[in-house]
Amino acid sequence: VKGQALSLNGSGTNWLSAALTGGGSLLTGVQEMTVSFYGKVNNAEGPNWPFFAAPNTDAQNSNNEHYLGGLEKNGLTVERYNNSGSRPVNASVANTGTDWKLITVVFKEASTEIYIDGALKASQASGYELGDILGNRSVFQIGKANWGNGEYYNGLIDEFKVFDYALTAEEVLDLVRIPTLTFDGAKAAALSPDADCQLIVAQYDKDGKLLKTESKAVKAGEMTELTLVKSEGAASATAFLWDGVKTMKPLTKDINVKL
Repeated sequence: VKGQALSLNGSGTNWLSAALTGGGSLLTGVQEMTVSFYGKVNNAEGPNWPFFAAPNTDAQNSNNEHYLGGLEKNGLTVERYNNSGSRPVNASVANTGTDWKLITVVFKEASTEIYIDGALKASQASGYELGDILGNRSVFQIGKANWGNGEYYNGLIDEFKVFDYALTAEEVLDLVRIPTLTFDGAKAAALSPDADCQLIVAQYDKDGKLLKTESKAVKAGEMTELTLVKSEGAASATAFLWDGVKTMKPLTKDINVKL
């Protein structure tokens, strides 16, 4: 998702299905893969499903599951199932909270790894190969899991990426080193991995006249948020991520939102 974050409200009409151009299965033939995205759930208790991949759209049955999925529910669990009768142990990270974070899940042939903001937080061996789980006509969903009538994701997702190989620890860290900026009109969030910088939000009236600016220092490696206090008469707002207030060198593309 480029420019602004994807907002999902946890309902049955608010999710995405991903496929190749022409409608083909995204994951056919994949033996290893990586899923990476910035996420911010609205409710840590969940359940929230940022991604889900399965052989088809059929509802899953307990202890007879066949899918890959990320579940945020008082933490993050990455489920990797091709089981019959019982569930294996899954990679899991406790208490991931509701702040913005970069989640990267690396599915290797015989293990699953979870990275949070570039740091390895969990690893679990698995005897289930991706091809055996997904088959040749799999589905890949953002914001929905096929449990019952569906379980969904309530929150924001940005910079969603799928790689058809397992990223190394260094490659995962490189994802964090790219400065990022999101803004939905209510709150701006920024991450600058390697250097301090400045998060700025400017408000304008309907004629483009500047009404107000707010700024917040961003420390290297720390996700920083700035909540908009709307000015009377404000019609739009723009978020900027600059290397400093004086030099004003942009680190990302500016984001403009109507208010």
